[in-house]
Amino acid sequence: MLLGPSVLDDSLIQDVFFIGGGNSVGRAVASFRPGNDRRSFHGTRAHNRAASVFRSLIYRQNNGNITAMDDCIAHSRPSGIKTGCQAFPGERWTTVSQKPSHRPRTNPAGALTSRYTITPQIARDLMRIEAARQSILHAPITPTVLATLRETARLLTTHYSTMIEGNRLTHAQVIDVVERQCHFPGRERDEHEVLGFYAALEALERLASAGQAITETHIQRLHALVMAGGRTRVKPTPYRDGQNVIRDGRTRRIVYLPPEANDVARLMKELVAWLRTSERAGLPCPLRSAIAHYQFATIHPYYDGNGRTARLLSTLVLHLGGYDLKGLFSLEEYYARQLDAYYAALTVGPSHNYYFGRAEAEITGWIEYFCAGMADSFEAVQNRARAAIGALDASPLLRRLDPRQRAALVLFQASDTIASLDVARLFGLSARTARLLTRQWVEAGFLVVASASRKTRAYTLAPEFRELGAS
Repeated sequence: MLLGPSVLDDSLIQDVFFIGGGNSVGRAVASFRPGNDRRSFHGTRAHNRAASVFRSLIYRQNNGNITAMDDCIAHSRPSGIKTGCQAFPGERWTTVSQKPSHRPRTNPAGALTSRYTITPQIARDLMRIEAARQSILHAPITPTVLATLRETARLLTTHYSTMIEGNRLTHAQVIDVVERQCHFPGRERDEHEVLGFYAALEALERLASAGQAITETHIQRLHALVMAGGRTRVKPTPYRDGQNVIRDGRTRRIVYLPPEANDVARLMKELVAWLRTSERAGLPCPLRSAIAHYQFATIHPYYDGNGRTARLLSTLVLHLGGYDLKGLFSLEEYYARQLDAYYAALTVGPSHNYYFGRAEAEITGWIEYFCAGMADSFEAVQNRARAAIGALDASPLLRRLDPRQRAALVLFQASDTIASLDVARLFGLSARTARLLTRQWVEAGFLVVASASRKTRAYTLAPEFRELGAS
């Protein structure tokens, strides 16, 4: 079982409680029941239902105090497995998916886990991330500016992710290779790496738009694109069939010995299953992304391309979890600018050997590093967006629009007409509120009715504002 138990400090529980907001907390607490069985979860009596595992950071308010319930498990048989959970902040929980063996385990191949502590620093960075995210989601960025910022982020991500792996092309050269199909003598391999990663990044965005849960095939196809040198007709890459070793490029000393090939397929299956269950359990998306990055790099399922694919998987988790930030951020820039810290944060555990503690290593340091980088990257996007909006504010026409009207301009990037349902989705409004808002915009002269059908009423920009929809 792939699981992520954690420890919470009393002093930061209240901060963490507010990160997800009341609704997400309510959903987590509501799900904390084995089916319809409402018996006490604190007793030692086994439940009659089949085994149910609850994996999340669940928060509840108890007589005015915030307490934490973490990684709780109930099994259908009294087989010696610890059942139930208690709301004691600071307690570690150990969870298992089958009856534990009594023989010592020197090869914990069946128990890939992630242990971490939600420190005050992680809690603060999660709140920084959320504040920047909300600011950018509602920023009135015009379609053309949004497209420009998004392409800038793609090219930065491509440059820095390949640079981390030793690619020698500069940022300007990466732009030339991707946009102008330029060639640089002696840099053919570097060009192929850039084109492969850029193609994988485009495929990632399409996967995120489709909104489907991550599968092993998705990951294997992203890896195939990474390695394909810009070709887009690829087959999912099978996992390695032999042992690989990560060595120090200078000393040739073994830095990491990943799991044996026979264990890779099962570990990847567990990782993908954990991505689904941790999302249902309400684990904050930034933490799921950080853990996915670490676990993929730990499994190291391929001979080459593992780092680039780990970063793509981490980004895909963020996109699917609503942290895509309109496609405007690049975590890779943060990693590349402090590469030693990146590798140091990933290199944890008492041994370089996967089977001697690397799988169960305490990864609080990595999660702190990841969340700090994510917060810095999101705030950098926030600043760039503000600068872009400030430049646009020089337009007398744009100054006549309120913030919501400016934000709605992005809807006209894909189509000349919109419906009230599009407005509802953009701002998270009810259908009724969105209809009232579009009616007010018609009265204000911002929109005009393009189709008067009551069921499929469509709107377009008023003639004087149409240049903004195309700008």
